Amino acid sequence: MGKIIELKTVTKIFKSGASKVFALNEVQFSVDRGQYITVVGPSGSGKSTFLHVLGGLEEPTKGSVFSDGIDIYKIGDKKLSFWRNTTVGFVFQFYHLIEELNVFENIAIAAFRSPRKSTFKRVQELLQYLGIEKRRKFYPSQLSGGERQKVAIARALVNHPGILLCDEPTGNLDSQSQEKVVEFLARLNKEQGTTIVLVTHNLKVAAKGKARFALVEGQLVAA
Repeated sequence: MGKIIELKTVTKIFKSGASKVFALNEVQFSVDRGQYITVVGPSGSGKSTFLHVLGGLEEPTKGSVFSDGIDIYKIGDKKLSFWRNTTVGFVFQFYHLIEELNVFENIAIAAFRSPRKSTFKRVQELLQYLGIEKRRKFYPSQLSGGERQKVAIARALVNHPGILLCDEPTGNLDSQSQEKVVEFLARLNKEQGTTIVLVTHNLKVAAKGKARFALVEGQLVAA
């Protein structure tokens, strides 16, 4: 199947006054294509830092992050940005939708260097797959929390990323919407083979992963 991303002895240190905080401590981790991995841990355990390092958003203090044999933090900002836009899709707890744009526009605006016709086709496919095609002209303020998160997921998928990184994607949802989003992510992985790494503090959400880990004192351990 092949690895999409691999972390080799990754450490991330933050300074707090005179002291050092090890958010990640010599983490070894790899993601194979088609995997659905969940990482659980309480707030402040380093989950978001882990995901940011994995997705090219935050350079580690030590260690390397490889994608297809290339150390992504040694290729320069321009190439790293291109890698991020074409390889990774991000889904966050807060949807980061543009209030002035409707659903269709919020998804389409994220398309990276795609011709207009193919972008529109891709957006329409995603709207149908997520079951929100009837909301295509709605604005974020007119949507439920679950619908807004589905739009955010569609936006993350519009560029056909190799991997979807989800940072507490259900943390801002009620229990019913949370369940729908979790079910959709599982279906996306099963039906389309989308590779997913999801971090959460919610044990019920984490249980849906095919491979499960916990982040404890900067270390990834099997959960």
